[in-house]
Amino acid sequence: ATTLAAQRGVMQSIIALLADPSAEVATACSVVLPRLLGSASFVRVVGLNEAPCEEAEAEAAVVDGQLLHDTVIAPMVSMLLEPASASDAADRPPHFRLALMAALGAIGRESLYAHACCRGAVVLALSAHLGRDELSQEYGCAMRELRSLAAQCGREGYIAEGTTEALCRALSPQLAAEWAWWLVERPELLEPTAHKLLDTSVNEMLELALPHALPSITLLGGLAQRGVHRRGERGRQAGEALRQLAQRLDHSEAWLLIQHMHLILAELFVQQASDDTGDLNDAIPGGLDFMVSRGVDSSQSLSDMIGMCAEQLLQEMVLRLGRASGERERGVLLLALNLLIPVGLQAGTLEDGPVSCSALGVGSALNSAGLVGTNAQLQAYIDANFHMIVQFLRDRLTSPTRSLADKREALHGLAQVLYIMRGGELSHSWWGETVATLKVVLQQRRLQSQALGVLDQFVRLLDPELLARGLTPLFLMALPCLSEHAAQVVPILEALVVEPHEAGNVSEALARALSELVFVPDHPALRRVKATLSSSYSSTSGLRPRLSGCLRGLQHESGDVRLMALGQLLDELRGAARAEAGALVASSDPSDCQLVSDLLDALLACLRHSAANGGASASSDPSAGALQPARDARLSRAADLASQC
Repeated sequence: ATTLAAQRGVMQSIIALLADPSAEVATACSVVLPRLLGSASFVRVVGLNEAPCEEAEAEAAVVDGQLLHDTVIAPMVSMLLEPASASDAADRPPHFRLALMAALGAIGRESLYAHACCRGAVVLALSAHLGRDELSQEYGCAMRELRSLAAQCGREGYIAEGTTEALCRALSPQLAAEWAWWLVERPELLEPTAHKLLDTSVNEMLELALPHALPSITLLGGLAQRGVHRRGERGRQAGEALRQLAQRLDHSEAWLLIQHMHLILAELFVQQASDDTGDLNDAIPGGLDFMVSRGVDSSQSLSDMIGMCAEQLLQEMVLRLGRASGERERGVLLLALNLLIPVGLQAGTLEDGPVSCSALGVGSALNSAGLVGTNAQLQAYIDANFHMIVQFLRDRLTSPTRSLADKREALHGLAQVLYIMRGGELSHSWWGETVATLKVVLQQRRLQSQALGVLDQFVRLLDPELLARGLTPLFLMALPCLSEHAAQVVPILEALVVEPHEAGNVSEALARALSELVFVPDHPALRRVKATLSSSYSSTSGLRPRLSGCLRGLQHESGDVRLMALGQLLDELRGAARAEAGALVASSDPSDCQLVSDLLDALLACLRHSAANGGASASSDPSAGALQPARDARLSRAADLASQC
């Protein structure tokens, strides 16, 4: 692909063949083109103008989704949807549009274009043909490609079911605003889109569109009122779009705006914070003017509006951080947060009364480097609201109705919140809330790798006191993922055990916690961890503390950790002096008696678990069949070790 891509005329030639007079040639081209554009190495040379490089290296590198949209998807969509000139139309055969639709649908199914902005644009482009007669070739081609794309997303696990309804709901941030604009631009598309793709009514589809459409309508309408026109005529049509939405849904315009105030304000602040050219200097004041012109109470100050939805607004900003894909986007969102906090997010604490938009000083604030990143003000606000933030994210992460994309977004939001706290001091509440959240997420296999990245980030933020307090639970959280994610788990374990030693930052409490961490699996990558722990064991420490450490492993919910603990316990018992082991068993000390009793209970529990689950059928979990042999071997090994102990 790289060699082919180096001939830059190839791309133009292949696209030109979509308009070949022969339908067979055009169809063949619609098959070849997606395969080429699905190759990262080809796209990097042809689309992104990068120099050719080794194919394996180019394929492994991640290509930015927005860049793919702008350089590959958008030009093809434009070619499909924009009216052709008279000369072009005369030269294009009837099958040209069908071939282009098929190629676009196939490109959307390529994994390289899995980013929501790419697939959202493909769905919208194909949906634009649903206004055709249902017996027409264009209608049939559009539905066929949309169903194929939905099926592919289902196979990838992006959506729970491979249906167009599930696909459209998952892509609603990219699609829904356009549905609302169709009220004034393409009303003929509303019914077929609602009925054929979403299996719902037009009104229900518009209800789904409101959270995404109202911020866009308010922004563009406000800018137009101040003489700034973006996205063509949409600014002038914003008022009419809002009027028709309210009429269709039987609500007042002001009611719709107030109910979605947190989303609207988030959009206005983010857009103004993202302004590099001065075109959006009027985003916030223009948006406020637009809302007042549509019936929102003019006596409400900006701080009043923010205060009425402060919790929802902060949650929306955290979700937007979760969707951020780069440093610049994160910087824009942090700037927007830093502007929001003194204006109204701390509603009820402002000493100087309501803050008007004119008092924002946005122009000077945008030039302040201190507001584009984390700072003490932002850290203090996040810390004060962390319980609310993490509970909101945990609800999304554990909800059975949320898509995988929603959960990834929430988990990335947690990572961004931790990023904000870099250099700050984490309170004890952060420990419990974060560990509880990550513990649940690590049990979801598709989120494990991402969750381990967040855990690594969290571990490195802990001060010695919190690290000592949580050493064993954190160690045991990461350990079950060692076999599948060793490259991520090992740095976490080394950050817990090795790095404090190397930095000379081992407090008395941490030294005590390290001495109690007595079992580590025999894994070649854990050599440094085992060596550090060996040096941490006190020469006077006896059998009892080492067995106590094994007991904690035996009581862990992870079968992998229990199996490791069984092996360590057997080694400890075999290596212990007979007199020392006998003294512990014969001891009348209540704590010794309790330890022996707990060890026996744990060993019996391991035997019962192995016996009860050894013959369990994998039929209840379709994905478990391939894992059953390894699972049975682990259970058999656990039973054998427990018997020997």
